[in-house]
Amino acid sequence: MTEVPEEHSNDFIPSLPPSFQTNFGNERFVDLLKDILKEYTLLYEDNKALIAQLEGLKVQPNVRNVKFYQSDVVDTKKPKPQKSTYSHYVSKKTTEHWKFLHNYILHRDCILDLACSPWDMSIFATASSDRSARISTAESGKCLQFLVHPRPVSSLMFHPTEHLLATGCGDGIVRLFKIGVTIDEDHKEQLPTTEVKIGDIVSGVCLSNDSIYTATWGGVVGVYDLRGEHISSISSSIGINDHITSLASDLYSPILSCTATDGSLRLIDIRTPNHARIECINAHSDSCISAQFCEQGKTIVSTGFDKIVKIWDTKMMKVPKAMYKISYPSKINISQNDKFLVQAEDKSWIIIDSNGLRHGKLKIGADVLQREHLRLQICSSFSYDESVLYTAGLDRHVIAWGVQTN
Repeated sequence: MTEVPEEHSNDFIPSLPPSFQTNFGNERFVDLLKDILKEYTLLYEDNKALIAQLEGLKVQPNVRNVKFYQSDVVDTKKPKPQKSTYSHYVSKKTTEHWKFLHNYILHRDCILDLACSPWDMSIFATASSDRSARISTAESGKCLQFLVHPRPVSSLMFHPTEHLLATGCGDGIVRLFKIGVTIDEDHKEQLPTTEVKIGDIVSGVCLSNDSIYTATWGGVVGVYDLRGEHISSISSSIGINDHITSLASDLYSPILSCTATDGSLRLIDIRTPNHARIECINAHSDSCISAQFCEQGKTIVSTGFDKIVKIWDTKMMKVPKAMYKISYPSKINISQNDKFLVQAEDKSWIIIDSNGLRHGKLKIGADVLQREHLRLQICSSFSYDESVLYTAGLDRHVIAWGVQTN
């Protein structure tokens, strides 16, 4: 049950696109939006009443739950005294907390992806369903470059060394933009230097030193050079009714990972002539939405709608080496030191690493905006030095959290 404040309820009414601003069907479309708003208001009132009843019950957790709260990380292997390293990590005391720094409103619609520059800590990029991507300053949120797209932008990624940004769009085209950080103009549009026409909705895009990797809903993974020349295509062999949800690359080896709505996680070695899948496992019981490499490609972290984060050894993928229960899944983003943000089962937001070691939590103040923002959060990104954590999602806000040591 998601609680949404009344003062922010109007943010959820999408603006009418220009293509619908005609007499034909316009009144019908507005009436449908009003009906949806009425239903949403009724659900919100029922939700408030149920929450008040639950708070009044004061239900005590049973013995089984108490045991799980003491140790959220579960080692799936047989217990060995000399290697029992995952059971106590999350409960370890930490001295770091992330406190609210800034709040930015950069887009007119929800933010679908967020990335921090690996070579300039003063900028970050956002992709939105308002058909645009933006490169903004971390200090004030000022727009440095405004990247217009014909359809919603689903994913983006900075090049690890060069001043390039790749975006994936719903029109089936991956665009590569040259980043020239000039802050003399408030709103600067820029045309892409390279366009890669894929022909299907782009669900993921990655950049390596010399290649562009793409994934489509239809289950095709493509490899291109930085000039947009096609190198090869790889079929992920997913079902007809399933889609690829994310794509990740490993900078330390020629391995790609892709997740799908059937709960599968695939690792593909692009060095082999036929790009044979080196691993294909049923990672989650529900849709697998995100996976990222860490520990220089030795480990991969995945999450799905079964509300479990799983940590895998890439050399032995039969069983995860650790699991962690969460309240709601979001895109996994790995920092330079293999840390990532998750929502724990007790609804707190904590930062853990690839071994399950807890490194702090978000210190949420009394401001309603911070709490409601995190309930609608779907993506996050650490700055290169890990001093700032950015979160974004359906409420159009980007919030910066700064690390503090007690």
